Amino acid sequence: DLTITGTTPATVAELIAINAATSGAVSLNAQTIAAAYTDTAANLISAFTGTTTHTGGLTVSDVTAVSAADLNMINNFKASGTTTAIATSNITGSALEIATAIGSGTDFRPNVTLSITGADPATIAELKTINGDTIGAVVLNAVTNSAAYNDTAANLAAAFLGITTSTGDLTIAGTTAANLAELMTINAATSGNVVLNPETNAAAL
Repeated sequence: DLTITGTTPATVAELIAINAATSGAVSLNAQTIAAAYTDTAANLISAFTGTTTHTGGLTVSDVTAVSAADLNMINNFKASGTTTAIATSNITGSALEIATAIGSGTDFRPNVTLSITGADPATIAELKTINGDTIGAVVLNAVTNSAAYNDTAANLAAAFLGITTSTGDLTIAGTTAANLAELMTINAATSGNVVLNPETNAAAL
C-alpha cells in the first residue's frame, strides 16, 4: 500500500505513476482528496482507479466523444463533489450507461449530443432521462429505432421528443387521451404505426 502524506496535493501525473506502481491501496492525503483536477477521462481514470474518497471536482477535458462508462467510473472515485464534462459535444454509451451518468449528476454542456450505442434497446424511462438532459440531439441505436413501445402519451412524447428516426410501432396506453402536441411528437418520431388508446380515439381534439 502507498500513502500520500504532507500538505501538498498530488498532481494527476504523480497519481498515475503512484497507481501504476502498486496493486495495493493508494491512500490520498487531505489536500489531494479536496483538490479539483482537470484532465482527459483516460488520465483521470489512471490517476484515481481504486479511490472512492475524492471530494474535489473532476473535470474531463476531452473535446472528442467521451464514453458514459468512463464518466460513471470517474463518478465512482468520488465521495462528493461534481464530475464535469462540458468540453465534449458527444457522450456515447448504452442507454443505461448514459442515464446512470445523468442520474449521478455529471454536468454536460446543454446542447450535448447523447448517442446510444450497443445492442440493447433503451427503455422509455431511460429515453425520458436522456432526452430531458439535453437540448441537443439524441441519437438512437438500431435496436431502439426498430423497437416497439407501449406507454402513456405523455411518456412516449417525453421519450421521443425531437427524435424522427424510429421505425417501430408506438402504442398509446393508459386511460388518458393524448393531446394534440403529444400526438404530433409521437407521429413525428416514427415511420411505424401509431396506435391510439380508446380515450384518444374518442377525444375531440
